[in-house]
Amino acid sequence: MSLNHGQCISTFMLERYLPLLDNLDQDAARRLLYPDDLQDVPRAIELLSAIIAIAKFNPALPPFTSLGCIPDVNVVANFEALQVLGFTLEC
Repeated sequence: MSLNHGQCISTFMLERYLPLLDNLDQDAARRLLYPDDLQDVPRAIELLSAIIAIAKFNPALPPFTSLGCIPDVNVVANFEALQVLGFTLEC
């Protein structure tokens, strides 16, 4: 899906950023993105809820700034696209 001036939101991007949420680790994020049962509605709702939660994440806050550096321009663009998607899903 392309949002925010052509920024591509893919499973690769979600797999990278979803583990930033407190309740998801890398394996849990992969299970949400690549379910065994493609018709698992509760897991799909959990994925949509995680996307909404990551949309509220601010890349100007830790963990990105914990090393004293500002986030990469691509990371900021990714989060702007995720915010568009997350706010659309929340509505």
